Amino acid sequence: MKRNIFLLIFFVVAFVKLNAQNIQYALRIGGNVTNGSFSSIRYSSDSKFLPGGYIGVQMKVFFDPPIYFNPQFNIIHKGTEFTVHNNDTAKVRLELNQIQLAPYLQYDFHKKGEPGFNINGGLSLYTAINGKETITKSDGSKTKKDMKFSKTAYGRFEGGIHLGVGYDLKKIAIQLMYNRGLSNLYNGDNSTDYSGPVIKMHSVSLGLAWYLN
Repeated sequence: MKRNIFLLIFFVVAFVKLNAQNIQYALRIGGNVTNGSFSSIRYSSDSKFLPGGYIGVQMKVFFDPPIYFNPQFNIIHKGTEFTVHNNDTAKVRLELNQIQLAPYLQYDFHKKGEPGFNINGGLSLYTAINGKETITKSDGSKTKKDMKFSKTAYGRFEGGIHLGVGYDLKKIAIQLMYNRGLSNLYNGDNSTDYSGPVIKMHSVSLGLAWYLN
């Protein structure tokens, strides 16, 4: 994780040095809550939100105002917990650290340099850095292990769609965002009681962006 934060700082410094008149750069930080849809033909489940957070960078490219290209690069921590109802009711808790690449578009309802609202949206692409899976069975026994990423376990890549609304001040933007997962987080083959479900992650986040120029 420290290495990834260092790479993120390097990414910011490099881009600021390449600053152009028609590009703004910003640092991002915020929190999120994530839930998941967990479906299986073999058993039912309930889910709940878990808190997380993110840090990242974004660009605002002035190519056709009031429409802007708004790509983002974020490091995200998110998770969710499911209560699986089968012969041995269990809680499955997933916690993920991911890199997010997000080529969004933004529409401003105000002139450049003035405060006002904006909306943005687009596709989000995620790749997992690492993750933890914790299974708590009905007898209280608990197993915690690293998430396994493979063709027959958890998938390392995830896709989703993003919708957001923001309010721009002079140097700070307040950002409220919703990300809905479109791809299955699991590649299992239904060979055991805990494999084979369709898992999709959905999150709401609130944060700040600080413009560097």
